Amino acid sequence: MSGVAGLHSVQTDSGKMERASILLPDAWFRMNLIELPSISDRRDEALHAIRWSLKRTLPIPPEALRMSWEVLGKSAAGLKFLVVSAVEKTLAAVERVFTAAGIEIVLVEPVGLNIWNAITIREQATSNDRLFVYVRDADFTTAVFRGSLPVFIRSRNLSGERSLQQEIRLSANYLRETMQTVSLERAYVAGKDADGQVQAALASEFSAPVVPVALRDYVDQPPAHLPGLDAELTACTGVFTA
Repeated sequence: MSGVAGLHSVQTDSGKMERASILLPDAWFRMNLIELPSISDRRDEALHAIRWSLKRTLPIPPEALRMSWEVLGKSAAGLKFLVVSAVEKTLAAVERVFTAAGIEIVLVEPVGLNIWNAITIREQATSNDRLFVYVRDADFTTAVFRGSLPVFIRSRNLSGERSLQQEIRLSANYLRETMQTVSLERAYVAGKDADGQVQAALASEFSAPVVPVALRDYVDQPPAHLPGLDAELTACTGVFTA
């Protein structure tokens, strides 16, 4: 099922759908943590400042990206932001498919952030560090949250040069050396880990409890006809918790 024809099928099966949220793979987005002395209340001026801050780290002109940001709090440099961006042409093409089917798009976000939303709504508040890893066939996301705030977040493509376990070890070394993340309260693994190697690697690197994300922990009746989509369907529940 794809494109407008597929959306019309959904309309027929579930009744009239007027509004929708879209969750896309993390690899479609760039997620950056930045610091700025201040930010304007005017969106165009704030957008200019954020684009300028990211300009040297982006592989394409920042004007080609659609950006959204959230103030996380104060820092020594002023304010700390989470900035999420994606290629405008790509997002617009996806939205046109829904618009053609008469569906208004109210939200476009990465899957990984919404898996984390679903996780945290069930957890008790904490000020400790927690690790989140979301694995797909060709890419993975690693994030560290100190309390409720992200202090590190990165998505990487997987290549034949290094295995996922090697990538995890490299990320663990970076977090210990650069982020001073030496003690984790818990680590969460979502996505592709059928043989448990990701869980084993994280447990070895951080000596912390590792919790796999299972859809049955987030919904009363998981659909039996959609195996292998625990992470993505869990993300759908996260849309309604943020």
